[in-house]
Amino acid sequence: MKRLFVDTNVWIFLSHKDHILHQQSVQTIQTFYNAGYNLIISNQVIREFLSQELKGQPTIQKRQETAQLIVEWRNYFSVIYDDNIAMDYLLQFVENKELDISGRLIHDANIVATMLTHHISEILTHNSDDFKRFESLITVHTIS
Repeated sequence: MKRLFVDTNVWIFLSHKDHILHQQSVQTIQTFYNAGYNLIISNQVIREFLSQELKGQPTIQKRQETAQLIVEWRNYFSVIYDDNIAMDYLLQFVENKELDISGRLIHDANIVATMLTHHISEILTHNSDDFKRFESLITVHTIS
């Protein structure tokens, strides 16, 4: 079965019906699903989603709704986890002069490291520029 990693930004678009990229995200996800793809996220994506959704002083209701959304979405998305092998990949990326990984790029590099650990070669994202440096390792599909 083909596997598609779904980046955090796509998850955010999917969860906000009023977002300009919501409908396109829904259609794109549906297209991949209908084509036989298993939709994948990682524990990092869940953490990033929680961080984005619960900025500031969210109400207990917002916290509960966000937690419930993640519970529901775990029925549709397989969750993978980073591990020592992913850490080894990440450290190789950091040491690679051509990749020039630092700062906020560490998070994207960790996503790619986790993907490679789990033999996933395709990602769906809105931020394709963040993953261009990895195009020799993965295929980047863009929502724009």
